[in-house]
Amino acid sequence: MAGLAWLTAPGGPLAALGPARAVPWWAAPAVAAVAAGPAIAAALDAYRSLGWAVADGVVVARSGVLVRRTAWVPRERLQGLALTASPFQRRAHLATLDLLIARSPGVWGGPRLLDLDRATGERLQAELAAALAPAPARVRSSAASGSSAPAPSSP
Repeated sequence: MAGLAWLTAPGGPLAALGPARAVPWWAAPAVAAVAAGPAIAAALDAYRSLGWAVADGVVVARSGVLVRRTAWVPRERLQGLALTASPFQRRAHLATLDLLIARSPGVWGGPRLLDLDRATGERLQAELAAALAPAPARVRSSAASGSSAPAPSSP
């Protein structure tokens, strides 16, 4: 520490701060307790704002604390589903189901069902995956290919 003594020595850059003062032992727990109150309130509000429903061919997802978003996604607009879980969600047996739809890139990541029970997420993913329309097979026209043979269809 002798190498840093010049910082607080008279005429040093930190001399105006004065000598270091001891911080009371209770200062850090007091700051943590004061900060914990708003953090707990925000977490409870975030939990209360989560919601989802599937009815009449529409999937509804709601979330957000300061900005609440409600997304209504018709089943025929679904292009894919992704069931993911963070390490914290895996420990609590929860998962997030992302509803993949065609959209413009932007700030919002798209509709997602947050913190579902893992079994509910898997059941819902299977139910919605069954409703996904298969992609139409691409067929080349014989005029474009220059042959009269029928174009092969892809599986």
